[in-house]
Amino acid sequence: MTSYPGRGWITPAEIKYKTLVHIDDEWAHALIVELRPEGTLIIGAARERRLEMGDIRASSLAPVCEDALRKAEDMTGRIIGHIVVPDEALISICGPYLTSIACAVRSKRPDPARAIGQRELRRLFQRLYRTAAERAASASDQQKDPSNLELLQAEVLEAQVDGLAVTTPIRFRGESLGASALFLFADSDVMAEMRALATVLKLDTRFVAAPWAIASVRPHRNAVGLILDAHETCLCRMRNNQITAMETCPYGSQALERDWSVSLGLPQFRPRALWEAYARGELDEEGQEVLENAMDYCFAHWFSALQGPLARLAEQGPLPPRLCYWETMPAWPGMARAMAAWISTWANDGYAQMQRLGLVDIPSISDRTGRLQTAPSAIALCALAHHAGRAHRGQNPLSALLQASSGQQA
Repeated sequence: MTSYPGRGWITPAEIKYKTLVHIDDEWAHALIVELRPEGTLIIGAARERRLEMGDIRASSLAPVCEDALRKAEDMTGRIIGHIVVPDEALISICGPYLTSIACAVRSKRPDPARAIGQRELRRLFQRLYRTAAERAASASDQQKDPSNLELLQAEVLEAQVDGLAVTTPIRFRGESLGASALFLFADSDVMAEMRALATVLKLDTRFVAAPWAIASVRPHRNAVGLILDAHETCLCRMRNNQITAMETCPYGSQALERDWSVSLGLPQFRPRALWEAYARGELDEEGQEVLENAMDYCFAHWFSALQGPLARLAEQGPLPPRLCYWETMPAWPGMARAMAAWISTWANDGYAQMQRLGLVDIPSISDRTGRLQTAPSAIALCALAHHAGRAHRGQNPLSALLQASSGQQA
């Protein structure tokens, strides 16, 4: 048996190894993780620069992913004393390829005295999935081909019997049965390429939406979550420690940088040097004022682009006065101040609050490689490792049944 600090002895059967692959705008990342009952250990980590940015074809991604995987696997030999080559893998799907649909259904039961069984619940979930698929197909505001979507994830938000929430409706009796869920659909062409990539890499693969993996690390009782990526911003509604809605906007950090460069009349490669000089206090008073005015200009553009997604989140009720911001990109000077002012424009009830989240807020993760300790980009990787550990310890039975009822991975 193997010892684990602070928790006595565990058997080898309780330990599982898994490969994690995350492909962002510039890099292909590979992690090897050791899944234990108490947490997740990262025992191998590597990355390779993509051959062509924006190219998601398996033929383009396979060489760099193979190199990253080989380096991560070799690192496990130095970390734990023997090389680990897992067959099972988890690959993340980035936000630009995702469409989210939140919906609910309710049906009247013909025999209220009969106990609810799994077959009846499965039929309700099949109806719930069909409703979500129809809404996805008719979503005219999505900048994707609605006929080119397939289900990636399905998470049950609530099950109800006679309008009252229950943990599971099995064996309950009542006049009505209802359920609500959040469905994440992905571009089917992208999914076909990811499955082809998994075949080339010889991995038994499951998939997860990267924004959902990040946001679900620290769900909140009542808040709006924000994840800023290179090409997009993801907003999510959190209620009762669940993600109840997710919306994306094709405006990310690169657009912020572009707008700031335009407002200053400078080439786009200059802002980073100016940020650093501003942060070190090397600019005179006039220079600071010019940069702050430029920041206000690009933040105004950003928040204007987020109004549509924010309005769709508000369809579930008044927005809460709390924003949870995941710092997945290098911090912008003045961003916290601008966000606080932005929250006050839509938080009608209560004092506006902002919570900044980073690597230290991801629980049950231990990085034995030392590669993922400071960079904001590591948040997505550690969130993916956290999701793998949570899935290893067990999935919500209702969500598993919903995915099985929808013909997807359970």
